[in-house]
Amino acid sequence: MRVTRAGWFAQPAGHLTCLRQAPGRNSLYSAASIRYGPALAEPRVPVRCAMLRFACTTVIVSWSVLSSGCSVMMAARSPEKKDLSVLSLGVPRSQVIAELGTPVHQSKDEFGERDVFSFRQGYSVPVRVGRATVHAVGDLLTLGLWEVVSTPLESSLNGEGVQAEVRYDRQQYVRRVEFFSGAHLAHGGPTLAPWMRGASTQQTGILESASPDPDAAYYEEVVSEVPDDS
Repeated sequence: MRVTRAGWFAQPAGHLTCLRQAPGRNSLYSAASIRYGPALAEPRVPVRCAMLRFACTTVIVSWSVLSSGCSVMMAARSPEKKDLSVLSLGVPRSQVIAELGTPVHQSKDEFGERDVFSFRQGYSVPVRVGRATVHAVGDLLTLGLWEVVSTPLESSLNGEGVQAEVRYDRQQYVRRVEFFSGAHLAHGGPTLAPWMRGASTQQTGILESASPDPDAAYYEEVVSEVPDDS
């Protein structure tokens, strides 16, 4: 403890003490103590600790929700949208297979090749990213409670099944398409969950050339009449 010139004593415990001599007495002093410095900052320590604990809890919960996946990962991993414009007359077979994938069944008759496709039509990249972003924000704001709603919702938004038979001519171009399901998607319709489809949603349909299919004799006649270059 150090005595200053003004009679103040600086103590390490965060106090200033002043000694004053009483009138008419040489040995009697009165003391006044004032708190300063670190002592005034002591009540703030628990507040900072509480804020730090809250921040750590928020980070841990957010990481757990996002890493577990549920609706966020389901939205990001939902089926991709295919270009169904390839199911049009006159499109090369190679282009159809490149877009829709390997057919589930293949055969060939006297008129040409026949492929049967079965796949799920999905969603565009902006739609999938948007859904995943909405779910991530909802999880953060509700500390994961949003999953109670978002997970069943994403389970139903898993694309729409499409089955179609494609027939080609001898030159490997599409000449007929028959939809067994998902016909409305070929006309630019949106991908619908089962509970979003109404009675007016077209599921089946046939797309074919207005001219009748030539018979096998026609092809044999054309091939036999190719002129000789010699």
